[in-house]
Amino acid sequence: MPPQTMRLALRIVLRAFLLHAFQVVCAQAGETAPVINEIHYDEADKTEASEFIEIYNPTDAAISLAGWEISGGVDFRFPAASLIESGAYLVIAQDPATITRKFRRNGSLGPWSGRLRNSGETVSLRDPDGAVVSQADYRLGFPWPTVGEPVDGVSPSIQLIHPGLETDLGGSWRSARPTPGLQNEVYSTEAPPQTRQVSHYPLQPRSNEPVVITALVTDPDGVSSVLLSYQIVRPGAYFGRYLKYNQNGTANIDTAYDRGWGELPMRDDGQGDDEVAGDGVYTATVPFNLNRNRYLTRYRITVEDADGNSVRVPYEDDPQFNFAYFVYNGTPDWRGAIREGDSPVTYSGELMSSIPTYFLLSRSTWVDDSQFGGYRGAEYLWPGTLVYEGKVYDHIRYRPRGGVHRFQYGKNFWKFDFNRGHRFQARDEYGNEYET
Repeated sequence: MPPQTMRLALRIVLRAFLLHAFQVVCAQAGETAPVINEIHYDEADKTEASEFIEIYNPTDAAISLAGWEISGGVDFRFPAASLIESGAYLVIAQDPATITRKFRRNGSLGPWSGRLRNSGETVSLRDPDGAVVSQADYRLGFPWPTVGEPVDGVSPSIQLIHPGLETDLGGSWRSARPTPGLQNEVYSTEAPPQTRQVSHYPLQPRSNEPVVITALVTDPDGVSSVLLSYQIVRPGAYFGRYLKYNQNGTANIDTAYDRGWGELPMRDDGQGDDEVAGDGVYTATVPFNLNRNRYLTRYRITVEDADGNSVRVPYEDDPQFNFAYFVYNGTPDWRGAIREGDSPVTYSGELMSSIPTYFLLSRSTWVDDSQFGGYRGAEYLWPGTLVYEGKVYDHIRYRPRGGVHRFQYGKNFWKFDFNRGHRFQARDEYGNEYET
């Protein structure tokens, strides 16, 4: 199928999805049933059983939960006498005693069976007939919040901005300090547009090729503006969000990251590369003359609704502060000799491309320092960007691997630390993805 046909088919699917999402939001806005309101699924202290699921009753009447259950990653059947009052919160805990001790909140139900996976899980609230009343299919990272790393010593939960929002869309949630049995810290009667399905085409462009960036943006109050911000990092002039890290794990901000952002409006008018007007898919095109071989282009998107509620994605809690693509014209020929004085051997770029190519973008002084500076610690001190199969893993950290013996072999030994929500996916020699 030609790319244009594929993209048009995707627009049709997205339009059907939008209609379904709108219907679900309208059903929830009627406040006819309890909703999953908060999920604390990744406690940094793995010795502490403090995870929980909170449901909220937005209706004007008490609801009996006899025969109801929570299913998915965990299973829990509500006792026969369970009741949730109007405007009340009910906590289902991994261990109720821990919730009482840590958060000083009594009355939690539990324990449950099963586990909430940190990488993502489906949590469903079902009525006695087995019908799904509320569901959260959370994932780690955009378009969902990114949690797991303690903030001020506390592991955040994901919390619904407002009970009238669709619980199965990541943009309805934010990360914050856990509030079991209380109103969410992120609660608001105003919410910015839902933003998801951010992508660019082609995945790894070549020089002088325009790059089309799209995002699905929806809001019941209407979308006022969608703005693309982009930043270009040239070869030999690398910079990122942070400078070199200290051995205590902290780093200073690199002020270069906050400068040099260009802007382009994203439109949903069916003009230019935007294929269908009014389908919620907003489009901007980075001009061909900005895309040159080995240029890294970072981008972010700011959306605003008709009431002035705005948000920039990726969210503030995402350790990868932007989306990105890497321009590459293909692996060049390689020429070298095994020993000094030997006749050189040339390997073609086609042959070189037959094995996986990994790009580490960083400062040359940092690379030399990490590999030959004599560092023997375990901290990942050096920032960089890794690119593999066209996917950009930005703002990662690296360090030398192994002990002093690595200096004997004349080649680099690396170890990389990837960001939460952006785990590295490699392939084996047969092209199959590794399970881990």
